[in-house]
Amino acid sequence: MTGIILCGGSATRYGGNKVLTVFKKKSLLEWNIRFCIENGIRTIYITTNEKFGADINREVEKISQTLVKDYQLNETNKLSIEIDHQPEDKYGTAVALFPWVNKVKEKFIVLFGDNYYDGLIDFTGESHDCVATYKTFTKSKENLRLSYVEDDNTIIEKPHLYDEGRFFVGFMMFNQHMIEKVKELQPSRRGEYEITELFNLGESRGVHPLNMHWFDITSREELEYV
Repeated sequence: MTGIILCGGSATRYGGNKVLTVFKKKSLLEWNIRFCIENGIRTIYITTNEKFGADINREVEKISQTLVKDYQLNETNKLSIEIDHQPEDKYGTAVALFPWVNKVKEKFIVLFGDNYYDGLIDFTGESHDCVATYKTFTKSKENLRLSYVEDDNTIIEKPHLYDEGRFFVGFMMFNQHMIEKVKELQPSRRGEYEITELFNLGESRGVHPLNMHWFDITSREELEYV
């Protein structure tokens, strides 16, 4: 399986490169890479942008030797990390997949670089076209900023009126042929290319509760409470 880590956000509200935020003495990007390695993923694609590209490259160079040592990586157990920029004239999470359309040759997982993941994926053998993780939340206005999971496993992107139920959080997994469907995506009503829309293009969609340590930081202040 290939890992694609999305690091192309502008982080205008956060006030800095969120994926380089340090948590437990490591950047969120490093935690993403470690999550991939610990789940048997050795091919990793990182999507960034012109604004943060140099910073992402420096971070990967800085941690590479530590990763080799910590996971005893070698020529027969080699880690491959490739970094590319997403198009600057398009917006949305799915834009970060554009550079890899002709590269992905196997099932792939999409991680959000500003999220923290710690745990093992327990459903890699799924036969669905795509699988998303979710959490069930009780009634709260805070849920309006999340993407809602319908009963038929389609995902409704914000804005919506759902304030309780199942909401997409965590990551998505796609069978290899789904990378071609990136070419079929059109801008949403928000004018963005949505990864949730790529998920909805799958004929067979699965969802699983997110059974691991995960969080999504939206502000620096939240780190104090994690």
